[in-house]
Amino acid sequence: MSGPTTIRVKVLIRRGCEARGIIILQGSTGKDHIHLLLSYPPSLAPSKILQYLKGRSSRLL
Repeated sequence: MSGPTTIRVKVLIRRGCEARGIIILQGSTGKDHIHLLLSYPPSLAPSKILQYLKGRSSRLL
């Protein structure tokens, strides 16, 4: 990813995390993938977090 798409994805993921009480400790974007180190409440399952973030960002992108 590059340019405006990268910026838009970062904004969408940041907003999605804020909405769920998730803190992004570290993150980076590659050409076709994203790496995230997250701190999240124990009530959320990692698989559900990714399902939510990927689904939301893909729809809005």
